[in-house]
Amino acid sequence: MLGKLIKYDMRSISRAFIPLWILAPIVSLLFGLSANATFSDDNSMLYGLFLSLGGDVLTTVVSVLFFSILIALSVLTLLFIIQRFWKGLLKEEGYLAFTLPVETWQLIMGKAVSALLVSVVSALVALISFVFLVLCMKELHWLFSWVGEAFRSMFLENPVWWCTMAVLAILLFLFATVSNIYRLYAAMALGQLFENHRGIGAFASYLGISVALSALTGILGAIFTLILAAFDLQWIEALLEQSKIFGIVVMIALILWAAVETAVYHILTEWILSTKLNLE
Repeated sequence: MLGKLIKYDMRSISRAFIPLWILAPIVSLLFGLSANATFSDDNSMLYGLFLSLGGDVLTTVVSVLFFSILIALSVLTLLFIIQRFWKGLLKEEGYLAFTLPVETWQLIMGKAVSALLVSVVSALVALISFVFLVLCMKELHWLFSWVGEAFRSMFLENPVWWCTMAVLAILLFLFATVSNIYRLYAAMALGQLFENHRGIGAFASYLGISVALSALTGILGAIFTLILAAFDLQWIEALLEQSKIFGIVVMIALILWAAVETAVYHILTEWILSTKLNLE
């Protein structure tokens, strides 16, 4: 049943996202090719013809279109995350959703998985678009050479460590994205408790959660610093001296922190939807 819930939410993205996912790489190629022609030192007839036909104007138009698509993709992703939860569970659609033979946690998780898939695909599309742009512009080829050489030398030096860090970085991105999604869900769930001011309540709840999280992070950081100052923990000093091991420990700690955040947000959201839900 969870799969059907995800499939239902993913159907709603086809009209808005798929055209942008296709257009972004194509426009990035056009932008890269036109920019490469506009700023090239080549004096051939082809380049002269391109410039005489308004190539610089075309480059400006395509560049504006490219960045507009990326901005639209970011905004639509955020709106998709908010809208599918708000309309699907807190408004009229919620009457149908909560009559389905599924648990509340499945309804929430279905929205979260759909939001994560859209976020990941949008991020990949943006990354691919920038790669295409750099590949088309000769002036930026040095960047690929420099990055490639840097990664090659570092990988050859310690392949196990770099593979581990790459996997941890991907996991951190996924966990952090899910945590941010669930923070929005928790804020919207709290917002619907404000009766006639649900939108304002959700916004205020999101700010309150963010401030509380920042305060908690600061307090935990201060406590950890005091512990280090009070005790002569030689193993911590040894860990700090081993930068590679310390990097792995930090990444794992950040992943666990994001996982704990997600669990707290999910429990809060599920409790509100199970016991305090008041559909519009």
